[in-house]
Amino acid sequence: ESPWGRGRPGWHIECSVMSRELLGDTVDIHAGGEDLTFPHHENEIAQSETVTGKQFVRYWLHMRFLMVGGGKMSKSLGNYVSFDEILDRHTPDALRYFYVSTHYRRPLNFTWENMENAHNTVNRLENTLDLIEDAMRGPDDNLDYGKREEKLLNTVRAARRGFIEAMDDDFDTPVALGHLHAVNGAINEYLTG
Repeated sequence: ESPWGRGRPGWHIECSVMSRELLGDTVDIHAGGEDLTFPHHENEIAQSETVTGKQFVRYWLHMRFLMVGGGKMSKSLGNYVSFDEILDRHTPDALRYFYVSTHYRRPLNFTWENMENAHNTVNRLENTLDLIEDAMRGPDDNLDYGKREEKLLNTVRAARRGFIEAMDDDFDTPVALGHLHAVNGAINEYLTG
C-alpha cells in the first residue's frame, strides 16, 4: 500500500526524487555506468525536467564497465569484488585514486596489483603533504625569493593550468593527475634541496 494506491515507485522516479531532495533541481555532474543511459537516465531527465522546468544535469559521465582481471565483473562469474573487501585492504583515498586514474570513457580494470599501485601513489602524495607541514613548522630562516623559488612557482602555475585544461577536456583525470604529480615532484625537489 502507498498513499497513491497499491504498488511501488520504480527506481527511475526514486532517483529523480532523491537527486532533487539532496542536490537540488539541477545537478552539476551525474555519473553512472554506460548501461544506465537508456532507459534509466533518460527517464530521470524526463521526470525531473517535467517537474522543475529546469535542466536536470549539466554534465553526464557515463563510465565504461568495471573489469576484473581483464574480464567483466559479475557475481555469476565469481569475480565480484565488493567495496568492503577493497576497504579492508586499502584506504578510501586509494580507491578514489584508482577510480580517477583511468578516463571514465575507458574500461577500468580492477586487480589487487592496480589497487596496491594506487595505494602507494596516494602514500607518496601524502608524504609530500607531510614534508610541506614540517617545512611550515620550521624556522623562517630563508625568506629569499630566488631561482629555486621561481622554478617551483613556475612549475606549479604551469601544472595548475594543465590540470584545469585536462579537466575541461572531457574530465580527463589521468592527464590531470599527471600535472598533480608534476607539482608533487617539484615540491619534493624544492623541499629536499
